[in-house]
Amino acid sequence: MALQEGHRLYTSADLRALEALPENADKKFELIAGEIFDVTTGTPEHAFIILLLASRLLQFVLNRDLGFVFTDTVTYQLSEEHEYIPDVSYISRERQAELPPKRYYVAPDLAVEVMSPSNQPQDMLRKIETYFQYGTRLVWLIYPDTRAVWVYEPQADGSWRLSKTEYDGILDGGDVLPGLSIPVREIFPPQPTA
Repeated sequence: MALQEGHRLYTSADLRALEALPENADKKFELIAGEIFDVTTGTPEHAFIILLLASRLLQFVLNRDLGFVFTDTVTYQLSEEHEYIPDVSYISRERQAELPPKRYYVAPDLAVEVMSPSNQPQDMLRKIETYFQYGTRLVWLIYPDTRAVWVYEPQADGSWRLSKTEYDGILDGGDVLPGLSIPVREIFPPQPTA
């Protein structure tokens, strides 16, 4: 949910001032095209999906010493108008050799967002476009309600390719994480049995 009203565009400096307020000590915010958004706490299902996927990615990345995997605790400051906190992200050692002291100033190679009722589709599409503009090479958009993953990949002409991976399908890392193969069913909590 956007916090400010009116047409003023905010910057990273405005976001730092908001974060510094005592009442915001335990809050997280994103800056999308100059608008500040409160990052709300997800449901237990949302958190579990993040954990399941991050653990699979982390195991793959660590075993090959490829880089770093994070949950929704790391900020990527892409510009003065864009700061994102993906639900899960991967950044290669080629793009960032060490952990930064506060936040990344480059885009992740892979950004994963888990849709929740508070997410607006147009805001998510703006985020995906911006991720690609700043160098992200793969975005996974996870839909808990349908248990499917939409896979976005940038193309050389500035467009993107979109494909849907269903619950019985396999997510692969493509050129970003070659050899990665995750059954979609393994990133969702088990269904209750009758």
